[in-house]
Amino acid sequence: MEFDSDKISDKRKGLGQVFTDYKIANFMVSLSSLSQNKKILDPCTGVGVFISALANSGFKNITAIEIDKTLIPKELSNKVMVDNFLKIKFDSKFDLIIGNPPYVRTKNLPQEFKEYLNSDEYWHNKVNALSDLLQTFIFKSIDLLEEDGELIFITPFFWLQSLHAQKLRDYLIKNGYFKEIIHFGEHKLFKDAATNTIIFRYVKGKSNDRIKIIEMNGKGNEIDKSLSIAKNILAGLVSNGSLTIDNSEGFKIEQFKLGSVWDIFDPKLNKKFELMGKKSISLSQICDIRVGMVTGLESAFKISSSFFKKLTKNEQEKIIFVLKGKDMDKFFTKTFTPYIKVDDINNEKTLRKLYPLIYAHLSKFKNNLKKRYDYNGSIDWWKWAFPRNERVFLKNKNKPKIFVPSKDRTPYSRFCYTADFCFGTQDSVVLTKKSTLNKESMKYILCLLNSNLLNEWYKSKGIRRGDVRQYSLQPMSKIPIRQIDWSNINDIKNYKELEEIADKIITSKDYSSYLKHIDRIINELYLT
Repeated sequence: MEFDSDKISDKRKGLGQVFTDYKIANFMVSLSSLSQNKKILDPCTGVGVFISALANSGFKNITAIEIDKTLIPKELSNKVMVDNFLKIKFDSKFDLIIGNPPYVRTKNLPQEFKEYLNSDEYWHNKVNALSDLLQTFIFKSIDLLEEDGELIFITPFFWLQSLHAQKLRDYLIKNGYFKEIIHFGEHKLFKDAATNTIIFRYVKGKSNDRIKIIEMNGKGNEIDKSLSIAKNILAGLVSNGSLTIDNSEGFKIEQFKLGSVWDIFDPKLNKKFELMGKKSISLSQICDIRVGMVTGLESAFKISSSFFKKLTKNEQEKIIFVLKGKDMDKFFTKTFTPYIKVDDINNEKTLRKLYPLIYAHLSKFKNNLKKRYDYNGSIDWWKWAFPRNERVFLKNKNKPKIFVPSKDRTPYSRFCYTADFCFGTQDSVVLTKKSTLNKESMKYILCLLNSNLLNEWYKSKGIRRGDVRQYSLQPMSKIPIRQIDWSNINDIKNYKELEEIADKIITSKDYSSYLKHIDRIINELYLT
């Protein structure tokens, strides 16, 4: 059956159509070291910017493929093959494959794509339901490269560290090596898409050359300026081990290892990080790490304190208190926000009768609540969309907890402590102590997590989008927590001192005079 892209109502969601600026395509073509007579493939042509950039650089032997015929300009109609790249059986291989592959979660693919990926033997051990379509493009591109052939793609950053892309990362390592990876972070390369983009050049074959890494720090909305900085850093790395231009950094790292996520940070930090790990266990060994619950429509469930006071006593019992990311400070909490939660009510008439003010408030948002996440009535409209980990908050309602915003732009970490009965929503991550034999308290862990040393570790080995740190299960689980040697008098002294300082900060809600002291103790614990 011929695939008809016109039947897809949302092509950005179903086919991952995000279009590349010509300036970016031209920059990517300039990365190639191949001669102009080489055989080239553009597997997802779109409106043809890569064809133009390649032609303007003198390349002529270009094979171009596009699944959506409506995108192809008339002047390129005889140069572009309308077909599904993933299904084509090629007679020969290519010296350069270049482009902007689609980014689509497998669950959002058109049905024909899903059936093909599930049934075709080639894909059976490569992708799963949690993979992204771009992984299929990279897998197939690797196999279509000649020896010493180059793959130059622009993609999101996430697959370098995603658990579900481990097979792809290992496949890349087994078949070749990277020449450059440019991480644009919050430098905006697409008008209608999120930031945190990379451009990479990969070569099929073997080499021990180090990878040139560029970290574009800060924000950038001018493509010309961002690309100019990247070009200058790349040129400087030819003769330098590292350099900084306009706050963006360039350095070289060893080729990646099998079975690992791909951290890209200045190798000068490696010795410090290795030392930190010697007396440590991972955070996931001592704490459970959970993300907050999802309402699906914050404005419907979040209420003001004044509205809360108007509710009857019976209705107030249906209010929970949430610690929002904006109300988290270093060590302590500022305030809690009231939210409606009537998930235990399974009948609309009952909700209206017993909780009239709550019902009237939620009814204002009824139409939008019904549209949440395309659930189409699979949940009652007055209920939270995804109350994940609710039991974690209930189980630990009067126990010590550490919260952190799930995304944070502040240059310092904001792990905060509370023993109050509260919940978290999608803008937060919560840590609770595991029932283990570890004696280290949550206040001690709080001091470690708020230190400059561990903030530096997470900035390097966690997930970042430019200056924004993203806190989530996988990177947080690896944070090194220094275990106390309970037979060591100095260790015990440092431990007690940190606990006392944490108590003082939480009580006074002022950490300004304690931070240097905390950092001195923590540096001693980890680095001596």
